[in-house]
Amino acid sequence: VRNHQLRCRDSRRHHHRSVHAKEVTDLHFERLDATDGGKQPPLLMLHGLLGSSTNWRSIAKRLVGGRAVITLDARNHGKSGHRPTMSYAEMADDVEKLIGELDIDEADVLGHSMGGKTAMRCALRKPVWLRKLVVVDIAPVPRSSNFTLLINALRSLPVTTSETRQELDHMLAERIPQPALRAFLLQNLERQSRGFRWRINLDAIAEQMNELLDFDVGAQDQFEGPTLFVLGGDSEYVSNEHIPIIEHLFPAVRITSIASAGHWLHAEQPQRFVEVVDQFLLR
Repeated sequence: VRNHQLRCRDSRRHHHRSVHAKEVTDLHFERLDATDGGKQPPLLMLHGLLGSSTNWRSIAKRLVGGRAVITLDARNHGKSGHRPTMSYAEMADDVEKLIGELDIDEADVLGHSMGGKTAMRCALRKPVWLRKLVVVDIAPVPRSSNFTLLINALRSLPVTTSETRQELDHMLAERIPQPALRAFLLQNLERQSRGFRWRINLDAIAEQMNELLDFDVGAQDQFEGPTLFVLGGDSEYVSNEHIPIIEHLFPAVRITSIASAGHWLHAEQPQRFVEVVDQFLLR
């Protein structure tokens, strides 16, 4: 894995093997190079809300082979820069800039949850570089969520004065009883000389929550390229009433469900998830 960050400081070009990048964005990304000639287009992977590129590491290692795999941190997440706003149009702009700066002519894009909406927004622009689209357990519609409760719980933690993650986990358990969810959220902590800090921009995310839960489509929006929706069999994020909307926006869509998996299906059923995605990308 190679870590990269493109920052807006000057116009110098940096060389990372075959990758040339102008320093004009502030997106952090990790790249796994193709291992057997790289004949397939690279795969760009987008994480969900309150996640980061590290969520994809184990999956990326399974998908790399004839393709490079690039996982990135969305704005206000991971090691990427903080911004006051984060609409899907802006996050799609971020992806477009990264594609341009890496001189990528053709790529596939996969996104989970918030990352899935960003990927759909990219596709609906009909960019010439986007070959195939994979959307993981999210629909192109507005939705309600308990994320505001989660963010308020995180903002209440005294992270700068706490000595251990265990101490913070114990306090968080009063408001979030699920251990796996707490572990996922606390991955966003970064140790300082004293206490911790949040990598994620909680204030901006809280301010932009209505934008993140929304998803607007225009009358002319449509992506006709090959598209795969992968749903968790136990998830309620995509319902039957969403299917006609998906089929209208993505007429070349295939929809598949992975049994015994919820919203984080790639973590719950990683082998089956990799099989489904790999088969689609190779087809």
